[in-house]
Formats: sequence, C-alpha cells, structure tokens
Amino acid sequence: MAEDRFDLFLTGQLAMGCDRNRAVAQLAKLFKRPPEQIEKLLVGKPTRVRKAISGEEISRLQLAFDKLGILTESQPAISASPQAAAIERHAAAAPPEALSLSPVGSPVLRENERKTVAPPVVNTSHLSVSSGDPVSTTARASAPPPPDVSHLQLLQPGTAPGGHSGGPVQIDLDELCGGISLAPAGSQLGVEREERFPPPPDTSHLRCH
Repeated sequence: MAEDRFDLFLTGQLAMGCDRNRAVAQLAKLFKRPPEQIEKLLVGKPTRVRKAISGEEISRLQLAFDKLGILTESQPAISASPQAAAIERHAAAAPPEALSLSPVGSPVLRENERKTVAPPVVNTSHLSVSSGDPVSTTARASAPPPPDVSHLQLLQPGTAPGGHSGGPVQIDLDELCGGISLAPAGSQLGVEREERFPPPPDTSHLRCH
C-alpha cells in the first residue's frame, strides 16, 4: 500500500507575539531567497511550499515553522502523473535564479511554435448599399380591397326599417300569428274528449259444465 503524502502550506500569518523581521530573516535563510521574496509569503494568503511529502517529514517541517512563529497547515496531496512529478522535482532542484515569472501578457509559445491563421477573404463586390429605408425592401403583401357597399343606402331620419316614414308602424297580428287567438280568461288548457270504453269480449263460444 502506498504511503500517504501531504502538501505543506504557509497560511501567511504569524503567531501572536512573533517578531516579523526575525521571522522573515529566518525564513529567507531557510529557503535561500531574498527577504523581499519572503515578504510575499506572509501577506495573509496560503502558499504551498512543499508538495507530496511523507507524514513524518511534514510533522518535522511544521515543528520547525512553529519555532519560527510561522503558522502552517497540511492537506492530503493529490496524486499526480509521473510526468508532473518529474517536473516538480526538476523545479525544486533548480537554483533560485533559474526560476522567474514572466511579465503579465507575455506570450506562452515561442515564435516558431505559433500558428499563423490567415483571415478569411469575403467577396462583397456583389453587395450594394441602398438609400432611404434601411430595412430590406422585400415585396410586401398588398392590403385586401375594401368591401362593395354600392347596394347599401342610408335611411332618412325618422324612417323605420322597411321603408315606412313617420308615425307608428302598423302590424297585422293575425298575419303574424297565423290565425292563433287567445282563449277567455279561466278557460281550460286541455281539450275535453268523450270517454270511450273498449267493447266487452265475446264469450258465446264458452259453455258451463
């Protein structure tokens, strides 16, 4: 079973009562870096200073940092590929002057690694700018023709529908009702009919024994 590995971080904080100048000087001596670079490690932000080290080694380093008054924390290391581990070892073994940060905006690729992409050429010789309406002048559907009202006419004021002019309109109720009349008040609604009973059955063919 593989041994657990850990990453060591400087929290960027100092223990209460710790002399900052003394801590910076001792940390610069430990990392073999100028004090101005060490100052950046103590600005209140976590910084990883060791990666994928054993539990015994991280305990030893944390004890040493505690004596300097520099607060640290450890986290389980994330397993990396062999290539990444080799790069990490190479970077750790390189002298301080061999490592530097490029200015912001510097190109990542070398000149011979860059791929030149030619801009596309678009033929616009067949296009023209129209004057007036900026909207595309496509054919629009024509409005429907107005309805024919030549057979309609307006009645004169006071003329009732049907051509009668002035005065009350006479209505023939007999014509409208088709000969229907009202019965006197109290009349029965139903029609009296003669009550008829069915004829008695024929029993002439029956005899008593």
